[in-house]
Amino acid sequence: MIEYAQTFALFALLAFGFYIEKTMRSKIEELPSQTGQITDKITTCTEVLDDIADLLNEAMLAVGNSGIAHPPSSPFEALLTSFLGNLTPKKEHGHPKENQWKIYEDNQTPTLETESESN
Repeated sequence: MIEYAQTFALFALLAFGFYIEKTMRSKIEELPSQTGQITDKITTCTEVLDDIADLLNEAMLAVGNSGIAHPPSSPFEALLTSFLGNLTPKKEHGHPKENQWKIYEDNQTPTLETESESN
């Protein structure tokens, strides 16, 4: 009886070995296509990381060019002050006389159609 159990276990191990070998061969055949997909994903991630690095580089250059009275306590504060510093208008921008415009009066009397639209 023990000999039958041993024979059955050996055949089971042999069948399991063939099954594992067959599945491994199919996985190995899939590797080249999956490698190309992984390479494409890594390329897109690299492009995104390069864009982020360029933005951070520009932000750090803006922080270096701005006149901050005290050093920022966090990187967020440094980025915030650099972005807000670029948004505020400069004192020397424009000529003060350019803001004076002539005001013209509107002498047109409203027609019947525009009176009904306004009510």
